[in-house]
Amino acid sequence: MNLFVATVPFPVRYHASKLRYISLILVYIEFSVERITEDHWFYLLDPNFKFNRITEQKNLSAATMESGKTVLSFELTCRIGDEYWTMSDEALFELAKTDCKSVHFLKDKMSAITDYLVKRVPNVYEIYSKHFDEHAEQLLAYLGEFENVATAGRRGLFLQGDQHQSVEMGLKVADIVSNASLDPQHVQNFLRQYVRYIDEY
Repeated sequence: MNLFVATVPFPVRYHASKLRYISLILVYIEFSVERITEDHWFYLLDPNFKFNRITEQKNLSAATMESGKTVLSFELTCRIGDEYWTMSDEALFELAKTDCKSVHFLKDKMSAITDYLVKRVPNVYEIYSKHFDEHAEQLLAYLGEFENVATAGRRGLFLQGDQHQSVEMGLKVADIVSNASLDPQHVQNFLRQYVRYIDEY
């Protein structure tokens, strides 16, 4: 336990321990083709698939990949320490290829695969279990006692929001800090624009 955590009151640490997350495995597969789809991403909704979503990075920004190649990122949600988290990179790559064979516009691209990379990202998606809001509120109330602290984004607010919303929050917090207007009421007004479970403290 680091020094800061050790100074946090036990009730606050208790509430923090009740907030849980789902983690994420990303399998990036490189194909020696210019482009596979015109979509930014698509979802694999059939329960026979292991991965949840596939993103074609090049369709988000052409600068992410050289000409004549494209990359698909396969997203697999899991929990730290479970069977997927502990799989070898090679086994996860094979799992992604198996899903590819069940997607009609990917199965004929298997021979174009040239490389892959696996990344494990802990604590990505918030789990909204019963009474999560009560625990999250206690943490935000504690952080609100500090005059020089403002939290934002998914992890900072235990908030399941869109990417563009998180970017917007970051920009607004930057404005608050840069204008030296980090008074508690200003921060609370900012938070209430996004977080619906906040009550009056």
